[in-house]
Amino acid sequence: MVLFVGGVKVEEVPVDSRSLFQMAPHLKERAAHFATTIPKMVGPMGLLYVAQREFAIVAPHDSNGESNE
Repeated sequence: MVLFVGGVKVEEVPVDSRSLFQMAPHLKERAAHFATTIPKMVGPMGLLYVAQREFAIVAPHDSNGESNE
């Protein structure tokens, strides 16, 4: 697995989250900010489900998932 933090490749993968946060303290700050963000409700149109260990890329002109009604 290749790990990039802040656009920089991490040569030695941290053994646990504590080591990761010591190496990159801004990640913990951003995670705390994200956890306090108010959830936003969205409709089913334009919704993309991505599970763990999955990646998704969507172009603005992609018609997959759009309603044809």
